[in-house]
Amino acid sequence: MTKTVKKPVSKQGRYAAFDRFLESIPPRSMAKRAKYLHGLGVFRGMRGDTAWIKIRLPHGGLYKGKYYKAGDSVEIKAGSLESFSWAELEDMRASYQAKADKGEPLEDVQAPLFSEYVAEWLDVKRAQHRGYETTKGIVDNHLLQVFGHKPLDTISAGDVNRWQGQQLAKCAPATVKRQRVVLQSLLNDAKKAEHIAVNPCDNADGIKVPEAEPRYLTGEELARLLTCAQEEAYWLPEYVIIAVHMGLRRGEMMGLKWSHVISTPNGTFLRFPTGKTQKIRTIHCSKTVEASLERLRSERDDSDARVFQVSLKTLIRRWQSARKSAGLVDVRIQDLRSTNATYAVLSGVDLNTVAKGLGHSNTDMLQRHYAAMTEAGVIEASGKIEAAIAGAVNGCV
Repeated sequence: MTKTVKKPVSKQGRYAAFDRFLESIPPRSMAKRAKYLHGLGVFRGMRGDTAWIKIRLPHGGLYKGKYYKAGDSVEIKAGSLESFSWAELEDMRASYQAKADKGEPLEDVQAPLFSEYVAEWLDVKRAQHRGYETTKGIVDNHLLQVFGHKPLDTISAGDVNRWQGQQLAKCAPATVKRQRVVLQSLLNDAKKAEHIAVNPCDNADGIKVPEAEPRYLTGEELARLLTCAQEEAYWLPEYVIIAVHMGLRRGEMMGLKWSHVISTPNGTFLRFPTGKTQKIRTIHCSKTVEASLERLRSERDDSDARVFQVSLKTLIRRWQSARKSAGLVDVRIQDLRSTNATYAVLSGVDLNTVAKGLGHSNTDMLQRHYAAMTEAGVIEASGKIEAAIAGAVNGCV
């Protein structure tokens, strides 16, 4: 028995089918959508005939700002039907379908300039980010001048490396690392928004920051600082007292609200979300802190919910002036937190309790810097070494 081989339909035959399909649709139709044959569509409206194509998105994707899930179909307007032949429309559909099959973008969208995107990014961060002013300062002073004119998708790892090199020539490594964290966060969000495929910071060189020992204030230094702070502003000594006694981060101090101050029969507590994890921390206030809060409350502006009713710039300016007057130019605001940890450890408070009070999730950092202060064996060994050396020296005299 001879097998019958079906002849393929010629292009002319296929296009004739499209012609018949077009004739079957009434012109100036009142229909709201295009009608399709083999993925090619026609809409015969009051202003003429419009060509459309329909493709399937096996991986899902974005088109014209709308997200389509995997398996959905998307309709794409090609233009006036009289501008295309059926062959050209088939080629266009095949091109779009090939992109969809590979999971590639269907549109050649121009990535926004860094300066355009960062303006929108900062608007979002204004309401979400506790350290907004610091972040905006880094963007305005250290990022815009270098990257502002570049489309986001043209920024390379080499560009990031060159910027880092320029910054390291004039700023401390820790400072440049903080600036890079802002750049990396910004570009991560741009990646999520599909403006870029890869964050160039991921492939840029790392920044090595020497680990600094915590600086803490002696009693005499703290007294000098408080005296000079009093001359700067009524609220600055209260800031120093609360920071030293409570061990709060700068962002937590500046974000502290009167609603976070809770009075109970067992005393006064601060209950607030932490700066890093946003978990709720509850810390007991000493009598000294209670007195500072009362002094601040007596001067408060009722229209402002914050405990410290000043901007971050004002805090830094007043702090720098006070520490200079006190002869403590090497002391940073975060060293008030280190002072809290140091005195807690020296007073015999165990590291787990200190870590909890500081808002740390573990004791790793405290172990590196403070463990030697609490180990009886180390202290005893130091005494024995001292005695042995003294005996040897005295025996030679």
